[in-house]
Amino acid sequence: MGSHGAGKGRLGFVVLVLALAVALHFSRSGLRALKEQVAGGAASPSLSTSSPGPAAAGEPLDPTAALHQLFLERRTHLRDRCRHLNVTDQLHKTAWPDYLTAKAPGPLLVCAPPKAGSTSWWALNRRLSRGHVPNPRSASAILVRHPLSRLTSGYRDKFLDGAPVGVYDAAWRTRTGSRTSWLDRWHVFWLPALISSGRVAPTEEFLRLVRRDVQAFEFVSENHVVQDDRVVVTKKHHFAEEGISAGLSMVAKGRQFGLFDATVVAYSSLNESLVAKYGNSSFTFREFLEFIVWSRDLGVLDGHWSPIAELCAPCEKDYQYILHLETVEEEAGVLLRDVGYPEEFRIETKHRTKGLTRTVHPDDLHYYKGLPKRLLKEILHIYEFDFDIFGYNAHITEDFD
Repeated sequence: MGSHGAGKGRLGFVVLVLALAVALHFSRSGLRALKEQVAGGAASPSLSTSSPGPAAAGEPLDPTAALHQLFLERRTHLRDRCRHLNVTDQLHKTAWPDYLTAKAPGPLLVCAPPKAGSTSWWALNRRLSRGHVPNPRSASAILVRHPLSRLTSGYRDKFLDGAPVGVYDAAWRTRTGSRTSWLDRWHVFWLPALISSGRVAPTEEFLRLVRRDVQAFEFVSENHVVQDDRVVVTKKHHFAEEGISAGLSMVAKGRQFGLFDATVVAYSSLNESLVAKYGNSSFTFREFLEFIVWSRDLGVLDGHWSPIAELCAPCEKDYQYILHLETVEEEAGVLLRDVGYPEEFRIETKHRTKGLTRTVHPDDLHYYKGLPKRLLKEILHIYEFDFDIFGYNAHITEDFD
């Protein structure tokens, strides 16, 4: 995952007693207040590198001017922090941004990482791709979300919010819109979590395959190009076909493909008995976080909760618009209008994080109650770049009442 040692002391675990009632946020009312504070005139049709000019006395403020100013401040902050932290040199080179980027006429390019509104954006993107935009303006954007809320979303979705995994049946998938089979989730999420929790012992074959695939991933990461949406190795190697194939998949779509490969192969003869014994297991949120730390240490952290700083490479790509999921409806509206899409196009989300742009949502805080400080420190360290470059608050309150 790249060494984050230089930043560990920066984020370190700090527990503050905060009152959620005074948490800094930009809800709709917050955005209106911000607009009143920004002395700006008409915003440019695309994101400018300068602030909006002063409005004439008595002239109403352009309703998009404050958000354009906010986009500019986020972009400037990200550039400054990326340079200061030297982020790009600490991360692997992958094709993940290409894989995660939705492309629509404009062109409008939006990197939509998992658990940050990606499902909603891809649904919108399908509508945008069928539409016609006269004289469109190009733009690039990235969707981001508070890291701790993103983790609780991943737990609710992939680990069923602590319910027994046996309930993940056809009715569950229909209700939630999931297209992943039970067996795929077993190999990617649940069996590895059983291993990380100690309920299932890691076999020597499993550990050997993980090491092989991670080595292949690191090699491909440093020696590849993307041609026609395919990752192509540019240097001769000694890896067997199975290993280089896993490395290519990991660089193309996510490190979880190495974990999937290792569990399927290493536990093939044991799989039937393991499913019979553990096929209705459940996982606590603490076990989920420990699974994340364990998979990070092995080098196979899943893309659904990999840091967005890695997934979308914002320190390298320089996205014009940084959209916070917490207020994405307002912010995406400005982006779409800037590109030239009519008002009928808008994103619709069902996330519970709406209204808070810097702090973890109150609905998510209870998941973190009573967790070991050591574990929280590890989690904050994994996502330190996301907290820093996207301007999210890493503090967690002890006042859960």
